[in-house]
Amino acid sequence: MPESREGGALHMSEAEDPARDSRVARIVVRRVVRYLRVVALLILLAVVLAPLALYRADPKYRPIWARRPLCLRKGSALPRTGLAAARAEGFQETPGLPARLDRRHLPGPATPAASDG
Repeated sequence: MPESREGGALHMSEAEDPARDSRVARIVVRRVVRYLRVVALLILLAVVLAPLALYRADPKYRPIWARRPLCLRKGSALPRTGLAAARAEGFQETPGLPARLDRRHLPGPATPAASDG
């Protein structure tokens, strides 16, 4: 049986207190939730502030902004066309396999040397 700091035996209620366990669990959950909120806030700030930093750095390159009108026959084509325009402007990367998994970047099969004979 576990002993207390004073050297006496602990009562069963002190050794295995379910109320204490639930208090500890609530404290841990609160700390994890607080941590996740801070992380979510930092991610939100990064998403908001990164484009602002790029916008502020843009004038030194003297970009020329021009409107690009977009005419569509069907409104349902707007998401696909918008994504294509974003890719063309460099705002969106084309999804695909990472370069290390893409077979187009792997060396081809070894070809046997032609024998002269």
